[in-house]
Amino acid sequence: AVGPKTPVLVELKVKPGKKQAMIDLLNTSDGLQTTKDYDGCLSLEAFFNDDTYTYYVYGNWASYDHYQKYLDWRFNDDESKLAEQVVALCVGGEKGLTPLFPNTDYSSFE
Repeated sequence: AVGPKTPVLVELKVKPGKKQAMIDLLNTSDGLQTTKDYDGCLSLEAFFNDDTYTYYVYGNWASYDHYQKYLDWRFNDDESKLAEQVVALCVGGEKGLTPLFPNTDYSSFE
């Protein structure tokens, strides 16, 4: 049986011409692997949509509290300053990075 999931979707509106820079940054050792290894992250998937020039990161977290702790760490205490580097590649800076949570009525059809 599949237990309850706490889904989070993050949209990164990437600046024109910065697709590969974003992908390379998120694939560094400080990038998405560090996110996946963070306490409470159960799974993580990512993909780029060429039509909208948007990078999407979909994660399942143990709870929204776990995700909020991760965000607090990533934006305030992460020595790699990855969040600042990601924001610099987003259209409108921080406005180009949108985490969508909390979410309700989750269903999985496998």
